[in-house]
Formats: sequence, C-alpha cells, structure tokens
Amino acid sequence: MTMQVRTLFTLTVTLAILGLAGCDRYNCATAAQLGSSTCSTGSSTVSSSGGGGSGTNSGPLAFIEFAETSAVPNQMSGVEFTAADVLEPIPSFPSTTLPDSTLDPSALAVAQGKFLYMADGSAQKMFAYSIDANTGIISALSGSPFAASYLAGLPMANVPLLSMVTNPTGTVLLIADQTNSLIYSFTIDATTGALTAATGSPFPSLIKPSNLATDGLGRFLYVTQGDINGQGQSMAVFSLDGTTGSLTDGAQMALNMWTVVGDPAGKFMFGADGEVGTKPPSNALDEHLYTFSINANTGVLTQVASTVTVNAPTAAIVHPTGSFVYVFGIDPSLNFDAPVEGFALNDTTGALIALQGSPFSVFGTNPYDGQLDPTGAYLFVHSNDVFEVSILNTTTGVPGQAFSPLQVPSNLPWVVIDP
Repeated sequence: MTMQVRTLFTLTVTLAILGLAGCDRYNCATAAQLGSSTCSTGSSTVSSSGGGGSGTNSGPLAFIEFAETSAVPNQMSGVEFTAADVLEPIPSFPSTTLPDSTLDPSALAVAQGKFLYMADGSAQKMFAYSIDANTGIISALSGSPFAASYLAGLPMANVPLLSMVTNPTGTVLLIADQTNSLIYSFTIDATTGALTAATGSPFPSLIKPSNLATDGLGRFLYVTQGDINGQGQSMAVFSLDGTTGSLTDGAQMALNMWTVVGDPAGKFMFGADGEVGTKPPSNALDEHLYTFSINANTGVLTQVASTVTVNAPTAAIVHPTGSFVYVFGIDPSLNFDAPVEGFALNDTTGALIALQGSPFSVFGTNPYDGQLDPTGAYLFVHSNDVFEVSILNTTTGVPGQAFSPLQVPSNLPWVVIDP
C-alpha cells in the first residue's frame, strides 16, 4: 500500500484546523489542515444535553469534502450530515477527476469557508475550488489545476500531519517544503480565491518542516520537525503578517513536539511529541499532552503544564469556544489507534482536566483523527474506512453516541465545513 493522507478540513479552534491523514496507521502521507475561523456557521439549534441534531435547520448541518484515492480515476467527493442525523453522499456532486494515482504526498486546506485547496505532491499540481455553502458542491477556480513544482517537497508520515494550513482568517495559505527546508506563503484573494506568492516567499524554515500551525490569533507560525514515524525533533516560530503573508523574526526552540495546536484566544499552544511507529511501544510512547504559554511579542513557547493521558497523543484539536481539548493517539498496549480523550481547559493557567467518561468509546472503531465543525456542535472522525459523527454536549464537552457510520475509501485526505 502506498502512503496516503488523512486530512481534515474544518475550522477548529486553531484553525486554522485543521486536518489529518487518511489511511491505515502505518501507511499514511501528509495530512492537511483546517481553514478559516471565519466561515459561515449553520443555523441549526443543538441541545446542550447532547441530543439529536434535528434542530430548526432542515438542510444539511455540515459537509465533508475528501479526495477519493481508491476510485478509478481518483476524484473529489462529498458527504453531508443531514438534519435527520444521517451521513450520506452529497446529491449531484460533480465529477472532479484528480490525475495522480497515489496522491502521495498530498494535503487539503480550506480558506474563508468558501475555498478548497488540494495539493498533489506527486503530480506537482495545486487544485483549487470554490464551495457552495448551501449544497457543499465544489467548482474548479479559473485556471485550476495550477503547476506547483514546490509541492514535490511535501512531507509524509505514518501519523496525522498538517503540512498545508491557513491562518485563522483564511487570508494566507502556508505550505511546507521539507525537501528544501522552505515555507511557501501565498495570499488568498477574498473574491476569487486566487493565490499570490507573498513577497520573499519561499522563506527558510530553519528546520526541515513536518507540521505547520498558527496560534489562535494568527500572529505566529509554528513549524515542527520530526521523522516519518511521528517523533518530534525540533521546532521553530515565525511572526506572520496576515495581510502580506510575510514570515519574519524566525527563531528555533529547544522543543521536540511533533505537532502543536492553539486555543482561539491566542494564549496557549498544546503539543504532542509523538514518538510512535516502529519503535518498541513500551519505551517509545509519551502519554502526555503539553501546554505552552505564548510570548505575545516573539511567539516563543514556555511549558506551563504537562497533562497525563491514558494513551499516547499524536494530534489534538481545540473547541471553538476554547473550553475543551480533544486528543487522538495510540493505545500503548496495542500500538494502534486509541479512543478519543477529552479535557476541560482552564483558560487562566492552561491546565487540562479530563472530562467525565474520557476516554470515550462512542465510535464504532477507534479514530485515527478527527475535527470539529466551526460551530463546535459536532465531532467528526475518520477510522480507516468510515466517517462517523457525534453531537457534543456543549456544556460538558462530552460526545454523545455516534450515529451510523458511512463507509468511505480508507486512503483519503478530508475536511469538514458548515453550511
């Protein structure tokens, strides 16, 4: 099996997501990330008790867009979560052929809730689409796909990976070139979705970039370096101009995080150092999630908390309210996907307290990765060959029992948006 992506496209708290990889645990490629924190939200009402999602909105409650890599030919596909609490294919979804047979490496990202970017590293092409917020239907932007030789440098890994991200407002698209230790930065036209290289791009990344993430306010870009098994090795931080896309004041940090994600207030970053894959699980898995405060002037991180987890985190997402953090990772006894863990965030100290019932066994299979929709009402996960969704109790953060799963190709990059 070739390496493939698991990418999640949803505005999560950091969101600027978003996304993750899409194949089995030990055979994945680069995952994409979220998008804009300003996309339109749905009008449905959701019970804070975690009940059904059939509120006042009779239309779809959320959409999943994904690259179907097991189809012939490969293509973009779409799924909707309906007011009847059903995951089903989006009706009349257009034929959107993707040329490469493997999509290795690849990444997905969404911007401003209305533009979707699919990076195909093997074909060295960037596919760009607009998204109909009412139907989830995508349409190719003028000139798409675009030649993009720099995508050949996209990283790959056996764990969730965020190698292409946007800032929270969706005005800048950032892409990791691990081969050449560069970061490519593009501004995004709010009307057309056209990408324009930022002045000075590409920028030296100081390290060989694996994962990218911004803080919740979009002031800083964080770059992590790790091996293909997801073991964090080094980090760097840059000041990010959300208007011009420029990266300045780069500095390395003596932190070995594999991936980090920020809270929406821009106060904290949460990190997992990974350490998974082929190494002996008894001494390789780190069962902690680390909380870092952010220096408001430089972006440099300082550890303020270390939270013991049941399983070994490989990725985390933050609720749009900043109240909860959800963790995906590895079961140390099996060295394979583990149940989702959830924590309440103390927004003063950065401390994390396990939610009641965590880890949560609400999904049919333990998820590889997941993302929240922009409203924070729904938790979507991908578990090898299925999508599942749970409605969150917005008061306690506890996920309800998942609805019937939808069978999908196991190797895919994917993202979630609200109508």
